[in-house]
Amino acid sequence: MSGPQIDADDDLVDLAIDVTEEQAFERKAKREAVERKLLAGATGVVSVPPAMVTIWAHATHQVDDVDADDVEREADIIETSGQFMPALGRRLADGTIEVIGRSYLVTAVLAYNNRHPEKPIDLKIDVRTFDEEAAFRLVAMELGETPRISAWDRGRFYHAAIEQFGSEAAVAQHLGVHKSTISRRLDVVRAVDMLGDRIVVKRDVRQRDASWFVQTVGREPDLTDAPDAEAADKVMAVAASLDPMPAKSLFAALRAAVKADRPQPDVTPLAPA
Repeated sequence: MSGPQIDADDDLVDLAIDVTEEQAFERKAKREAVERKLLAGATGVVSVPPAMVTIWAHATHQVDDVDADDVEREADIIETSGQFMPALGRRLADGTIEVIGRSYLVTAVLAYNNRHPEKPIDLKIDVRTFDEEAAFRLVAMELGETPRISAWDRGRFYHAAIEQFGSEAAVAQHLGVHKSTISRRLDVVRAVDMLGDRIVVKRDVRQRDASWFVQTVGREPDLTDAPDAEAADKVMAVAASLDPMPAKSLFAALRAAVKADRPQPDVTPLAPA
């Protein structure tokens, strides 16, 4: 399974204005040489125009969920020192390289090329023979080391892993991740699915808010496993009455609805804390 194809023109901004006919011919010859090498089954570190790669579907969070300033900083590093580490990928049957690890480098190289359309650079990729399990293991390891990836993208990754391996227990075994971690990450997907378009930006859902929501309404869409059916019905009724809003504001409103129904303790300011 491959990720979204990068637009072939993304790293060729206005080249027609700044590139001579000789440079264009050299670049075309270089592309054709790379294509022949890929189709011949080359592995190891290769240099590939970023427009010639795809990103594995379950690694796109490092492209979609990355701060623009971080991308520009990576481009700065490339400009100063070159691409320090290669991306990690595999060769597909048609010769295309699919990037699995360090996929943010695709965006960084494209950002560099947009700065220098007259002299774009290729993306260095360490091409290996990843099977699906190895690909999932690599990305799971990266998720553990990359704190800025959203809780929603983490949850979506583990949801995809369950589709691949069959169960939370199987995912834990294959990826070396604790089952409780997988369950918590999936709570974000459950919360987003149940609240739907009430959340303006799904990537803004925090883990703690999703965990609270699931603990309140349960994990089943029909609320049959809710620990408190009345509280669950109240939360979902309030959610249905609200207009779409930022995730933080939505969960604050839902918490307030439950809190308002709880009896307040009969104490005075003189009572001990």
